[in-house]
Amino acid sequence: MIMSDFGDKSRQLRSPTNSQNSPGVFRCALSFAVDTANAELSGLDSAVWKEMDYGDKWSKITLIRGNEIHPSYSSLPEIRAMVERLTTSPREVTLASLAPGGSTKVHRDVSGGAAMGVIRFHIALVTHETARMLVNGRDMHLKAGEVWILDTTYTHAVFNHGESNRIHLIVDAPRQNVPEELLPPRGIRTVLHVIAFSAIAVGTVLSGAIRRPRRTFRTVSDAVRIRILHKAPLEHSD
Repeated sequence: MIMSDFGDKSRQLRSPTNSQNSPGVFRCALSFAVDTANAELSGLDSAVWKEMDYGDKWSKITLIRGNEIHPSYSSLPEIRAMVERLTTSPREVTLASLAPGGSTKVHRDVSGGAAMGVIRFHIALVTHETARMLVNGRDMHLKAGEVWILDTTYTHAVFNHGESNRIHLIVDAPRQNVPEELLPPRGIRTVLHVIAFSAIAVGTVLSGAIRRPRRTFRTVSDAVRIRILHKAPLEHSD
């Protein structure tokens, strides 16, 4: 169950050490017990998992995207309670599963980061020590139940070197709809990163407009939806 405000299941606050936090990742002062959530996952029909068209051996369930809610969401009360503890207004909620031997290449996303005004939470529900994330050059393992904020405008990649799936709950929300005590501090480093990322994004758009116009148009349209229209990015079929 969630360690929050229910009798003896009191909210568990931790004070992350500075060594846990680095550019691109921030450990929140909150954690969840995940046994009940994992029992809910085991009750899902395998057919609801959709293969993802990037990386290797990825599948997902998009539980919330904007105003669209997946039918399975109603059968996941514990996961819903986790989401509600993190934000009053989720923009996108996803269960992402990486099979053994799966990985992604090192990349950046426009969808979840300070430059876009978005907070992206990662909670490992099913994991093991050999499920690794590489964020801004830092090799990490997210332990089950820990709540982390990942800024995807930094370079990152994921690897599953184990023998079982790794499943994360990923929640995107506008920064203003996240409780203040969960947010990473803002400082000059954040401002400088936003400026640097903006320069990288402009250069990528200009070069991509010539080499990959369709993909570049999608990226720009998603950025406009997120940053200006405050909506979730579109679900692309290819």
